[in-house]
Amino acid sequence: MSYIHPLLMILIVFPVGFAAAAFGITLQQVRLERSRRKISPKVARDRHIANGIAFLVAVVVVALIGGFATTTLPKSVDTTWHGIGALSVLLLLSISTALVSIRPLKRLSWSKFVHSVLNGTVLAILMIQFLSGGLIIRQLLKQP
Repeated sequence: MSYIHPLLMILIVFPVGFAAAAFGITLQQVRLERSRRKISPKVARDRHIANGIAFLVAVVVVALIGGFATTTLPKSVDTTWHGIGALSVLLLLSISTALVSIRPLKRLSWSKFVHSVLNGTVLAILMIQFLSGGLIIRQLLKQP
């Protein structure tokens, strides 16, 4: 059970998150007419939204699995900072999603910019989570 969470992070969450980011960048380039690829803004937007929703769902599900997995870990394995990182990711994603989903917030001139900054921060925290998770796995492997 302890290894399902990191496996899902590597196989699902990271690829979908980076795909959502890539489509978000493509969408921005298409809107600014800087894109080399000829893709309509609607297609770029739809791909970004689809991957963003998949990323959001995957993060929530995998974080829940990770939370339940920590209850089965030996007491000597410290997951405090990893848990704080997970809660930070969920909070930032909630705010970011609200900024581009809730109509009054969506209309604010700065909401898309803050959405991008928050999601970039989420990806950075997930990289730290990756390293933190590696330390947890290392602790598990050292267990007798």
